[in-house]
Amino acid sequence: MKLAFGSEQLTTIAANLKPVKEFLATPEQERPTERVKLSGSIYSFKNVSFGYDATKEVLHDVSFQTQPGTMTAIVGPSGSGKSTIAKLMAGFWDATAGLVCYGGKDIKEIPFDQMMEEISYVAQDNFLFDKSLRHNIRIGNPKASDLEVQAAARAANCHDFISQLP
Repeated sequence: MKLAFGSEQLTTIAANLKPVKEFLATPEQERPTERVKLSGSIYSFKNVSFGYDATKEVLHDVSFQTQPGTMTAIVGPSGSGKSTIAKLMAGFWDATAGLVCYGGKDIKEIPFDQMMEEISYVAQDNFLFDKSLRHNIRIGNPKASDLEVQAAARAANCHDFISQLP
């Protein structure tokens, strides 16, 4: 009986490892390392399409341009591609067709480090670490002073709420 149970566990483990193997086999995106000169902070999507795999396209021929000094909202029902658009904007994935530009440059021409200095990306699957709020705020900058942590909390409109906690 123990052998059968162990065999079942191994089968389950093997099945769960398949997506991990597929992920690890995904080629790493190549980006330049030399900084580029950007012309402003406008995003443009030009006929962008994207699919997580070759069988299903989740975005098809999407085009838009953000305007400087304005706030652009991406709204739609669950599963409509909002998070996918955000990840394409951050350069986490490459479009399968079309062009994603930031600052007048194809996002593929902008080094990852430079892109992360230009934008902030907050995933919708957020979580808190099992420590203090101060520790959670410091995740982005572990060397931040207490004053910098308070400034970050104020910038995120959280300071007043946090100050009222026991």
